Amino acid sequence: MSKTSDHIERLQKMRAQQVEERRAVSLKYEEAAKSFEVIEKISEIQSRIDALDRAIADEKNAPKESRSWVGAV
Repeated sequence: MSKTSDHIERLQKMRAQQVEERRAVSLKYEEAAKSFEVIEKISEIQSRIDALDRAIADEKNAPKESRSWVGAV
């Protein structure tokens, strides 16, 4: 497996973790007193999922030359 594939796989695992967190948080919605807090938290989680989706797409579409610096920091 290439470094790029490893990186994409890590991003996908991170995304899956965020989806599981969103599902867990949504179960708390039944408590009406916390509904605004739950919706706010879901919105934050969804923003992270969207960012990970963009990162995954970027990695899949980036030319190999632009990937050579990954891990160099």
